[in-house]
Amino acid sequence: MQVFTVKHVLLSCLLVAGTTSILPAAAEAPPPIEAFTRLPNLYDAQLSPDGERLAVLMPIDGKKTLVILPTDKASAIKPQVAGSGDWEIRSFFWKTPEELYSVLSQTDRVVGTQPIPKSRMMHFNVITQKIVLFWATKASKLEAAQRYNRETYTGFTLRDPLPTDPDHLLVEVGGDAVKVDIHNESSTIVQHGAGAMTGWFVDDQGTVRAAQAEGVGDDKLISYSVDAGGQLARIDTSHFASGTRFEIIGVAKDPSHLVVLSDHEDGHLAAYEFDPATRSYVQRLAAAPGHDVEDPIFWAGRLVGVSNPTPVYFDAESKALQSLIDKALPDTRDVIVQMTADHHFALVRADAADKPTALYRLTLGDKKKLDLIGADYPELEGLSLAPVKKVQYAARDGQQIEAILTLPAGQKGPLPFVVLPHGGPTAQDDDTFDYWAQFLASRGYGVLQPNFRGSTGYGAAFQRAGYGQWGGLMQNDVDDGTKWLIDQHLAASGRICIVGGSYGGYVALEAATSRPDLYRCAAAWAPVTDVGDLIHRINLFDYRDPNLPTLGKTGANPDEISPARHADKAAMPILIGHGEEDYTVPVEHTRAMEAALKKAGKPAEVVYYKGENHYLSLASTRKDFFARLEAFLGRNIGSSATQ
Repeated sequence: MQVFTVKHVLLSCLLVAGTTSILPAAAEAPPPIEAFTRLPNLYDAQLSPDGERLAVLMPIDGKKTLVILPTDKASAIKPQVAGSGDWEIRSFFWKTPEELYSVLSQTDRVVGTQPIPKSRMMHFNVITQKIVLFWATKASKLEAAQRYNRETYTGFTLRDPLPTDPDHLLVEVGGDAVKVDIHNESSTIVQHGAGAMTGWFVDDQGTVRAAQAEGVGDDKLISYSVDAGGQLARIDTSHFASGTRFEIIGVAKDPSHLVVLSDHEDGHLAAYEFDPATRSYVQRLAAAPGHDVEDPIFWAGRLVGVSNPTPVYFDAESKALQSLIDKALPDTRDVIVQMTADHHFALVRADAADKPTALYRLTLGDKKKLDLIGADYPELEGLSLAPVKKVQYAARDGQQIEAILTLPAGQKGPLPFVVLPHGGPTAQDDDTFDYWAQFLASRGYGVLQPNFRGSTGYGAAFQRAGYGQWGGLMQNDVDDGTKWLIDQHLAASGRICIVGGSYGGYVALEAATSRPDLYRCAAAWAPVTDVGDLIHRINLFDYRDPNLPTLGKTGANPDEISPARHADKAAMPILIGHGEEDYTVPVEHTRAMEAALKKAGKPAEVVYYKGENHYLSLASTRKDFFARLEAFLGRNIGSSATQ
């Protein structure tokens, strides 16, 4: 039987990013706030084609910066930084073992509340350390955008690095698939788009085989194959709110076939090989009974499986390799996220609900071994974090709701609790590491993260049951979870705060104006506060959450489910934070809520963060908001750690 040896590699580059270990002053002291609010140390890591280097976005001076690290502690390779100045790195990829390309963007102007960006490419040679910026585009109106009565941009999105083509990259520009010559910057349209494109799919030889688009102003996903005549041929129209869900995720081993996700058999997404010529399913490749499978896993450009989040592979060889890794790392959920083309090296991600993500380089061959590269939150390494488990409770109509329960280590109920609904709302929380939940638990609070109806992962019927149910069924499911906590003697009645971000922030503020019997306080990051404004924005701009278009079709009065429209009913302390450069939920939503609360004579702590977006992308913002949240909770429900 083959076994692994595990080596712990200490990379000097981690010190460059300010990641020296910080230990609690005493055994009972919680980790410092910075241990949780730092930006993840190894974001979007990618192994070089020869496996000798790792490109990763690391926090340097509070900003995500492209850093190239050696993967072998004995290597003579030194860490390198590929600075992008004021440009934001949207994506990056290896073209060769020596060459990295990055797609950069920068806001050119703002139209209404939406940013109109400009883009460019950055080339970095790890041998010469030379940086070249090229293929710049500037914002403008496009004919396609005018057809849909909205403004878009000629910024580009990388669709495939074309590893078998040494001279070109495949990008999307204005909805078209375009090959860019990396030597002279010339470009050629290889396939015209068909509207608001969301994906282009190529085979191993770089030939475009399929594409996907969203219907603008409609709740549908349109799938296309490239027919024998080289034209896009529609093969499916999947409506978000009804019918079979269908989504292309890659090209099959037979390049004339596709790999798709579909729920046509039992209402749960499974992976299938699909023949676009006959529009028929060839075989089912992977399924997770009772759950949806979602995220594709690619090795060396080949689609080998899906995750949920546990990996499910299509072939016996991949399953056997995964089994070996799981034996070597038994305490974490392990996924092989990348494989070199020669199958000599692979990148393994390992995490658990109480263990932040760590990355390993896997060496294959006769003597397999795992070398630890580093961890996302190094200050938390080796510490005992709060235990996490999945629980279920019955909603008021009997529907079973799954939730993630985090309890402070060594604490028994009833405890002061934070109910933490997720954003989206078409998303889900799972039992992986969550820096919000672990921070709150470290401060003595229990945490419940309910996957209310409308959440993903539980099948079409469960997800669609939440469509259009802002302030309704989805809100009730969260409240029913809070009641369950009290009934189970986990939470102390009168010492429960509801906290959330984005849609979760909406839930928190809606509760603040309607449920003073359940919650003592409410805190929100970047919340939606005016549903009518959101519906208006849906008609102007392209949203990706399928729940949102249904808001305008339910017949509900938007004002009745908008916290800013009934702020006079707020009956508890409120904390709100919002980034001033948030283009997902504009900061005007918080300004409107603040003004309405002031008009009604309702006190609230409201703070705005310059330069921050929707996603808490600045470490300084995270630290300040979490510090405010900790103090806010302490004043209103009191930590069990201080009892």
